[in-house]
Amino acid sequence: MTALFPPMLKKYAVLVTLAAILALGAFLRFHKLEFNSFWLDEASSYYTSNAPFSRVLGNLKSFDIHPPAYFLMLSRVIRYFGNSETALRFPSAAAGVLVIPAMFLLGRRLYSEKEGLIAAALTAVSWSAVSLSREARAYEFLLLFTILSFYFLISLLRALKENSDLPTGSAAGYILCAVINSYLHYYGAYIIFLQALACLWLSRKKPPFFRAFLVFYLSILVCYLPWLPSFIYQARHNRGNIAWLGNRNVLYEFFRYSFGVLHSKSAFIALLAPFFFFLFSFLRGAFKHKEPARGFSFANPDFFVLCWLTVPFALLYAESAVALPILGTRYLIIIFPAACLIFARSITLLPLRAVYTSLVSILAVYLLLFNMVIVEKFYAEPCFPQVREPVKLMAALGPRFQNSLIILRAAAYMRIDVDYYFERLSIKKDYIDTEWNKDDAERIAKIIRESKPEYVWLLNAGNAPGTGGAFEGYFSRDKLLLSRQYYQTGVELRKLAYPRG
Repeated sequence: MTALFPPMLKKYAVLVTLAAILALGAFLRFHKLEFNSFWLDEASSYYTSNAPFSRVLGNLKSFDIHPPAYFLMLSRVIRYFGNSETALRFPSAAAGVLVIPAMFLLGRRLYSEKEGLIAAALTAVSWSAVSLSREARAYEFLLLFTILSFYFLISLLRALKENSDLPTGSAAGYILCAVINSYLHYYGAYIIFLQALACLWLSRKKPPFFRAFLVFYLSILVCYLPWLPSFIYQARHNRGNIAWLGNRNVLYEFFRYSFGVLHSKSAFIALLAPFFFFLFSFLRGAFKHKEPARGFSFANPDFFVLCWLTVPFALLYAESAVALPILGTRYLIIIFPAACLIFARSITLLPLRAVYTSLVSILAVYLLLFNMVIVEKFYAEPCFPQVREPVKLMAALGPRFQNSLIILRAAAYMRIDVDYYFERLSIKKDYIDTEWNKDDAERIAKIIRESKPEYVWLLNAGNAPGTGGAFEGYFSRDKLLLSRQYYQTGVELRKLAYPRG
C-alpha cells in the first residue's frame, strides 16, 4: 500500500493509511448503533449484569453460560451510563475499533506492514467483525484479546527459536491477555489451552524454555482457579445448552458469516479463491525447500496461521460431531484473525508490482463493504426480531386502551428481550405468556371470561410455535382495531366481543 505514496512520505504512509482504515472501521461500528432491537443474547447480557458485583456471579448460573469478566464490566456500564441499547453496546463497539490496530500489529509482526494494513482493512469491513461489535456480547473482546495473545506469543516463540532470552514485556503481556481471554469466554480459555500445548511441545527439548513456559501457564491456571468451581457447576447443569452444531457444513457457514457472503454461492466461491491460492503457494514453497520439514514448522508464518485456522476448528468439530455440541459460527471468532491474515497474505503473494497489489487490496475491501452495505443491506434491514417496535407501539397507545389484556406469544426462551423493552418503556409486565397451543388457549379463554377486559393485545415475539388454529378461532369474532408487522414480530389490538363462551 505504501507504494501509492511519494518516497518522501513513505514513513508517514503507514500511519495515514491505518488512520483512514481506523476511521472507516469506527464509522461502521458506531453508525446507527441502536438500529437493531435487542435480541435474546443481548437481553441475557443485560439481566446477568444488572446487579451488584456480588450478584453478577450468581446470575451467570441462571441467565448465561460464560465466565464473568464481560458481565462484571457491563454491570459498571449500567451503573454509570444507563441501560439503553447504545450504552450497553458501546463497549463492544469500542473493542471492535481496537481490534483493527491490533490486527495491523499482528500482521506486521508475522509478515510485514503491508500484510498488517491489508488484514486491518479486511477486519474493518468484514461482516462478523462489524456485526459482533454492534452487540452487547463478549465476542468482540474475545476477538481483541485473542489477537493480542497471539501477538505476544509470536515474540516468545521467536525467542525460543533463536535461543535468546524470553522478552519480559512480551511474557507479561501474554500472561495478562491469556488470563483476560480465559475469563471472557470458554473459547478464549480453549485457545489459550491450545497455545499452551504448542509452547510446551515446542520447548520440550530446551529445558530452560520448557520450565519458563510451564511457569507461565501455571500462573495463568492459578489465576483461573477461583472460577473453576463455577465452571464445573455450569458444565454439570447446562450441559445441553452450551452451543450447537447448526449443520455439518459449519466451516462453510463460518466463511459465509465471517465475510458476509450470506446469499450468493458464486460470491462464496470467489471468496475461497484467495485461500486456495494461499494453500497452493504454501505447499509449493514447503516442498521446494531443501528441508521441507522447515516449511511445516511454526517458524514459517504461513504454517502458523494455517494451523491457527484449522486446528481449533477441527478439534471442536470432532467433539461436537461425536459427543457434546460445542461448536457455533459466532464462537469461531477465535480463528477469524487467521482467516484475515491468510486473505491478506494471498494478496501480497500475487506476482504484481506493489502499486497493483495495493489496488487489489482496495478492490477487495470495496467489494466486502459493498456486499455488506448494499447487497445485504446491513444498515437498512434488521438482523434480529424487532421486539422493540411493537412494544413501543403498545406504550404509545396504551393510555387510550387501559382496560386491556396483553397476550405474549413466544417460546419460553424468547421472553427476556420482551421484558427488557417492557422495563425500558415503563409498561407494567403483567402480560400472559403462551406458546400458542390448545391447552394455553383454554387457559387464556378462562382468564378472559373472568377478568372481562375490553381490549386484548396479541404480541408475537418471533419464532413462536405454530398455532394450530386454536387462537385464531377464539379471536375471530373480535373487532380488529390495529395490526402491525415488523421483522419477525407483530402486534394486533382487538376489541373483545361479549358474552364469551
